[in-house]
Amino acid sequence: MDRRKVISALVVIILALSIFIVFFYRGPAEEGPPEALRISSAGSSPLLLDMNGSVRAFWVSDTYEICEWNRDSGSLTEIASSGSPGIRGAAWRNCAVLVWAERGGAGRIFYIKTSDGGSTWSNSTFFGSGDYPELWADSDGIHMVYRNMFEGAHYLADFRGEWSNASRIEEKTAVGQHLIPLHMDRGTMLFWESNGTIFYSQLYTKISPALGEVRSFGTEGSIFDFRISSSGNEVFMAYSSLTGKDMDIWSVHSSDALTWSAPTHVARVSVVSDIALYAGNDSVYLVYTDGKETIINCSGTNDMESDIVPPGREYFILGNDVIYTSYDTDSGPVYFMYHALCQ
Repeated sequence: MDRRKVISALVVIILALSIFIVFFYRGPAEEGPPEALRISSAGSSPLLLDMNGSVRAFWVSDTYEICEWNRDSGSLTEIASSGSPGIRGAAWRNCAVLVWAERGGAGRIFYIKTSDGGSTWSNSTFFGSGDYPELWADSDGIHMVYRNMFEGAHYLADFRGEWSNASRIEEKTAVGQHLIPLHMDRGTMLFWESNGTIFYSQLYTKISPALGEVRSFGTEGSIFDFRISSSGNEVFMAYSSLTGKDMDIWSVHSSDALTWSAPTHVARVSVVSDIALYAGNDSVYLVYTDGKETIINCSGTNDMESDIVPPGREYFILGNDVIYTSYDTDSGPVYFMYHALCQ
């Protein structure tokens, strides 16, 4: 082939590619906000558990059934027929437990359990008298702290396939009704809120359960809600406070659970927003709504803020899995359950 013809053909190809790049190519497709997948037509009290690498979502239907959704298979199952809003859950090895306080303030706690990774669940079972149950898991099993409303005292029970006898927690000073546990490498802390102040104490369990020294720190405004998460011994907290008709969302962190950073203002929204918080190895995820969209704020190696439509009402986050309810004002009082991945 004539060398001049080859060169001419190459010049034409290069020129055509240049025109395409300049006028038509827009680079790799940018990732948009995570899409929300509707997984149920009604629900409240969303909860996520990692069961041996399988993420399961749980919630309470509008007729009080407890529902389970398997992210891997997409299957949806009713696993209990007499639940109550406010379910709590934890997983350990091949076991998992869901607990709740009976509706109507009757002061009774019920639970269901699985010992085969969620393939089968027990019937709803009465645990005992109490309210405000909270669960956490560590290498020794699943643990529950709750209040006996008739005594005004808090108790601790352990689950390793079956429940242990509950032991009363020794409290040197009065604590709040609702204790929020946080398990870290250094041990378990219990947090509670009273009149705009957040209190916390180490939980000791080697001999008999007892609280250590009670510490506290003040917050900005009147607290509406707060959430805690940890990665190693780093503790992260987000809380919301009411300022007139608006709600401010703040964050603080601590490297020793003794001294805390100054509050950082995250956002001001014109609605009462539930918040969810999760501390991962590289990032801290904070989820809330501004009334128009759901905001996923990620601070860490890559700052990110993503919007999900529609806005949420209740949130729960586990890693980059987000589950939440949304109120459809156009269709009447119906709550939809959504699942999204934080990209």
